[in-house]
Amino acid sequence: MMPMLAARPGSWRETPIRPDFPEDVREWLDQAGRQRLRDSLRAIAQAAEAAGFDNAMLAASDSIGLRPDARPADTDLVSLALRHRDGDWDEARDQGPDLTGYDRFITGTGPEGKEETR
Repeated sequence: MMPMLAARPGSWRETPIRPDFPEDVREWLDQAGRQRLRDSLRAIAQAAEAAGFDNAMLAASDSIGLRPDARPADTDLVSLALRHRDGDWDEARDQGPDLTGYDRFITGTGPEGKEETR
């Protein structure tokens, strides 16, 4: 259904799968102009084809949350959807970067906060 919707974005408000979209994505698409709606639906369709509809919806929600004023790029949305599918997105969000090396360099302390000797 997504490829057909992407090909005919004018049918967005009447499509039977519209209620299946998360509320934030639905509202964002409702407010989108014609070009942004077409590009966004195309990107969502590509993400759904690559990683499944549910993962594409998670990716679209993430993309809107990260950059609400920009339309999701095809490659960005596909990448996010694949990360959701593979379970990489939640792990990357929870872990964050390991900055202990920088802490040691700046403060001169080790992992337990003890001063390192040189």
